[in-house]
Amino acid sequence: MIDQMRRIPVFVAAGSVSVRELAALFACANVVVSNSTGPLHMAVALDVPTVSIYSPLATCHPRRWGPIRPI
Repeated sequence: MIDQMRRIPVFVAAGSVSVRELAALFACANVVVSNSTGPLHMAVALDVPTVSIYSPLATCHPRRWGPIRPI
């Protein structure tokens, strides 16, 4: 299992790509890990599975700020 995890490519895009480049990267991704910001919503809009990180404050709850997925 550990050997398989070491082969998983990871790209940290923070501050290094344009919005278009980020969208292109997300379109090729198997999963996107992001905090509750615009890139998370972009990944969801591109139908890419996401892992979202939110603040523990009640005003930052995912019910309020989480992405809306199609039903």
